[in-house]
Amino acid sequence: MFSAMRLVPATCLVLALSLPAAAATVRVHIDRGPYTGPIELQLAPSRPDDLPRWISAQRVAADATDAAFGPVAAGAYIVLASGPQPLQRATAKVVVGADDTRQAKIVIPQRSVDGRISLGGKPLAGASVRIQSEAFNWSTETVTDADGAIRGPMWEAGTFNLAIYGGGLPSLVRWGVTLGREPKATFSVDIPARRIRGVIVDDRGPVEGALVILRSKLPGPTNVRTRTGKDGVFEYVGIRPGKHTLDVISNGHLLGDPIDVEARADDAVVERRIVLARGTPRNVTVVDQHGSPVADALVACTSESSVRSVGRTDDAGRAVLATTDDSIAWAAPADGSIGVVRLDRETSAVKITAARAASSLNVHILSTDGKGIPNVMLLMRYNGFVIPPALQQFLPIRNATTNDEGQAMLTHIPAGVWEIWPYSSTEESEALIASALPLAPININVVTGENEVTVHVRKNR
Repeated sequence: MFSAMRLVPATCLVLALSLPAAAATVRVHIDRGPYTGPIELQLAPSRPDDLPRWISAQRVAADATDAAFGPVAAGAYIVLASGPQPLQRATAKVVVGADDTRQAKIVIPQRSVDGRISLGGKPLAGASVRIQSEAFNWSTETVTDADGAIRGPMWEAGTFNLAIYGGGLPSLVRWGVTLGREPKATFSVDIPARRIRGVIVDDRGPVEGALVILRSKLPGPTNVRTRTGKDGVFEYVGIRPGKHTLDVISNGHLLGDPIDVEARADDAVVERRIVLARGTPRNVTVVDQHGSPVADALVACTSESSVRSVGRTDDAGRAVLATTDDSIAWAAPADGSIGVVRLDRETSAVKITAARAASSLNVHILSTDGKGIPNVMLLMRYNGFVIPPALQQFLPIRNATTNDEGQAMLTHIPAGVWEIWPYSSTEESEALIASALPLAPININVVTGENEVTVHVRKNR
């Protein structure tokens, strides 16, 4: 428990300076093997926890084996080589220093894949399958044939995450497969035919467009989210026996507690009827620091430590948010930042300004002997507003839990005063909020650019 920790007086704060990036070059050599077709090369900075953002691309002719990217900034990069078929993908990673040249070698093997996808033991034909590399986060997409099969050349081995949809499936299904380096890799995915079906209603009848999120801690396939139709109906397929929960998010409605659902082995369909409550509607407009409307920004209402409602702005930056008395409205543009206002009970329309998300904060939680403390969660207060832990999952703030080195990198945040309390359990965060929060062990005026703070803590025995 971090409430039993004592802060060691030595706390260091480092602000990074922006310096001109020196030029570097990434050369690529392709060992084609038997492949003689064209290849598209793409270059992206290596970001293990995020999707690649390709910064450069070029096409290599069928008789070429070498290419170069430059000048680029020093750093780690991934190079993706793509052929004309969906599974013809191969990657290499390279680290290049300032004013340096490094070579990435890509080997194209003579390897094929034969995968089968079925639903309740029957081939799933015409299903779209998005395949994402777990190691490099690139993705490609293909469609199962009449036999529910995925066949063809496949250049990369490793672990892949599959997102399966269409082909008669009422909801997206996620699955993981590992493919070895043998000349012919095989896999088989049999999606359980068991379903969870329900209807969402309020005092006026069926609720259209409600987002329904299914969560499960069971191993195997994971169903994520779907939306209700005009009749308020939703349906999930691929349900394994065990306990699941449903969360429902709908514009104009208050969030309820997660709904527990247990599927038994002999259940074909588990049905639920979910009733939503309407809140007090408020017209919310989200603008950026220049006063321009922000489309597709997330808006949320919180009271105490609970999230009461969420929604999205339209193209004009407007949304109708369900609210309660004594609540706070938040806005989070899709590309980062936070805006927040305290709601006046008598005001029906509010404007939220989202500051520019031009800052990051690297937080190090270390023991007195300098070792990183992993799995520490961060309770944060921004410019005097406490960010409830339940709200963090909706905001663009990422990695608010320390890794094995005791490091948590908060990205896409606005400049301002950030106060941070480390904690290790839900009960501890609730106790901190209930106590009106003691003096924060981390208190930093975050400026534009990279910020860093290190805190040493000691556990009482």
